[in-house]
Amino acid sequence: PVQEAEEIASSVQSWAQQSAVDGNIDSTQIRDKVIEALKSQFPSESRNFETYKKE
Repeated sequence: PVQEAEEIASSVQSWAQQSAVDGNIDSTQIRDKVIEALKSQFPSESRNFETYKKE
């Protein structure tokens, strides 16, 4: 699982660097991308992350 998590993190980081506008990216976009990346290898964790909301 650690290797898969590192691959997901690297993928999201690359996406964020390419998608940033003036070096900025909205946190909801990052959240959505993380959920999308988790779904294939960690479906349970993606559902947990999807339901989490910062209060």
